[in-house]
Amino acid sequence: EVFNLDADFPNLTIPAKRKGFDQLLVMAQGMTAEQLFQKCKEMFHAWKWIDKSLDEVLDQAKSVRNPVKGSYAIWVRDRVEADEELKNLSANDLKQRNIQDITLEERLLYELFYYWKFKKHLDTYNWTLCSGSRYGGGGVPLVSWSDIRDELRVRWCRPDDAGGRLRSREVVS
Repeated sequence: EVFNLDADFPNLTIPAKRKGFDQLLVMAQGMTAEQLFQKCKEMFHAWKWIDKSLDEVLDQAKSVRNPVKGSYAIWVRDRVEADEELKNLSANDLKQRNIQDITLEERLLYELFYYWKFKKHLDTYNWTLCSGSRYGGGGVPLVSWSDIRDELRVRWCRPDDAGGRLRSREVVS
């Protein structure tokens, strides 16, 4: 409904649900980070760290899931803030532990869905580390809501950055 699409997903495989992962997100084939970001800008204030298209600066070859290849579904924990369990873990740490985590496209889709449903925002205190994606130079996307600026913010960090407010969102795919 957010995109006013008449979508049909006849071959969509829903991954097995795990306890605690109660929010299903379905990524339609062809959705891009820039399309999702621009839809955010239509619905509320949104800012990104670069003037270029996010599609130009993302390294799609390093993305763990990609809607260009086809529609897919993931489960995430149904919570406002990124996973407490993953605080103080860098993208490199998460990769070493084989934790499946959210991509930039998925995090933007979750923001749109959450706003559409509740008229509220995700990550009002913490940053979601979108370590399922990488920018061309190896940087990792970050997404949060800034109450001070009243806007969604898309930034980046290094793959070895970690902190208490920098957290990923684990997914089941």
